[in-house]
Amino acid sequence: MSDWASLALCQGMTDLFYPPSGDNEGFDAAKAVCDRCPVRRQCLDFAMRFEETEGIWGGTSGRERRELRRSQWAALQEAKKRGHGLVTTWRDGCRCDACVFAIKRHDRRRDPVNQQH
Repeated sequence: MSDWASLALCQGMTDLFYPPSGDNEGFDAAKAVCDRCPVRRQCLDFAMRFEETEGIWGGTSGRERRELRRSQWAALQEAKKRGHGLVTTWRDGCRCDACVFAIKRHDRRRDPVNQQH
């Protein structure tokens, strides 16, 4: 992980962040910790980058992250129709959400750490 993890409020609370399926109270308790966490965004970015499917990361469940990925993918496909959402447009200086998402996907595929997952 990165330096942001040392600032996370969830340190030492692993069990809380992996509640059994259907345990809504457990999910709510974990999300309440995330709501106060100063590195919530970095945590969610990490989970999205490494496609974490289980547990609470950045205040989201695995199901919520899958929905977020689907919506990002749909937005990327729509942006490509307008000539965005491409690594080349990002390299040309575009920083729209679709182009940033495209470069993150490109980098994730090339990341040797990600190849282990």
